[in-house]
Amino acid sequence: MVVPKEFSRKISVLSFISSILVVLIHANTEFEYKISDSWGGGIIDFLSCNLALFAVPFFFLVSGFFFGNSGNYVETVKKRFWSVLVPYLLWNTIYVLYLSFIDTFVIHLNTSADLSLGSFIDGVLLGKRNLVSWFLRSLIAYTILTPVLLVLLKKFTMRIEIV
Repeated sequence: MVVPKEFSRKISVLSFISSILVVLIHANTEFEYKISDSWGGGIIDFLSCNLALFAVPFFFLVSGFFFGNSGNYVETVKKRFWSVLVPYLLWNTIYVLYLSFIDTFVIHLNTSADLSLGSFIDGVLLGKRNLVSWFLRSLIAYTILTPVLLVLLKKFTMRIEIV
């Protein structure tokens, strides 16, 4: 499906605004204790704890819109493999190795750090050590589950029409 230029521009503007809001969500903890008593702190708190909550669902919505309107599930999954899964696995691998190194050699020479293959797989595939990757992990799960969800949706829709 070809997206009209005006619609694409609106999505780009909303994506830019949402990106700033996501930064505010993550930056809130830094400002919370320093300026929480000032009027500026109230504005930042409102933006990052209330208004910014729109940002992440917006990114899921846009991702689902473009995924659902692509027309070819297999081609879309191939694109998502390179644009989502590969960076997810790469950065989680780097992060888990970095944390293992820091935990073992830098912080306290922890010789009992869990460096097992199971712990490594949990950290890389499930993102248990890199909590900020939850969005990509969820996006990957929904991409894999899309055919199942579509079948269930069609069956559920048919039941509503019968009733």
